[in-house]
Amino acid sequence: MLSADKDVRYYLMGVRVTATATATRLTATDGYALGIHQSEQQNEGVDFVEMIIPNDVIKLIKSTSKNVDTVVIDTEDGITGTIGAITGAAVSFKALDGRFPDVQRIMPQTLSGETAQYQPYLLERFSKAAKLLGSKDALINVAYNGPSTALIKIDATQDFIGLIMPFRPIYDDTEAKMVPLWAREQLSAPATKAA
Repeated sequence: MLSADKDVRYYLMGVRVTATATATRLTATDGYALGIHQSEQQNEGVDFVEMIIPNDVIKLIKSTSKNVDTVVIDTEDGITGTIGAITGAAVSFKALDGRFPDVQRIMPQTLSGETAQYQPYLLERFSKAAKLLGSKDALINVAYNGPSTALIKIDATQDFIGLIMPFRPIYDDTEAKMVPLWAREQLSAPATKAA
């Protein structure tokens, strides 16, 4: 949902899974929007694992395991493994080889509150993520940060955050605040000539 569908940066076409003995974090991004979900849980036999599971594997397990919110990832080497649902459906996979973006580098330390503009389709993705994570109304909250990365939170859980890049204005600041002259003028029929 938040990962890239087609990108020369192939490592964005998957979900990064990072796990310790007590927590699992899922991170996905397309370079413009990023989502992170963390859950506290006991991961047997895991000290630390990090891998990028390809989108096609995730889509396949989702299609075979409708209405299942728990999956199990089994890997010996962090490169290959099996992902399965408690229903018994399982898919073998090979993790994507690549360096996932450094999320902490783009994480805002403070938020200015200065408004910005965002691509509507990116906001819609966060709304879909909110619904998937249990939000009845798919509500999102944007913590504005001017021309820098903004923070997205959802109403359903504190275990998810999103980051979104604003798009650059197509006009300079002065032009953006003015209604064009042509829009302020009244269109009317041409004056008729007297005979």
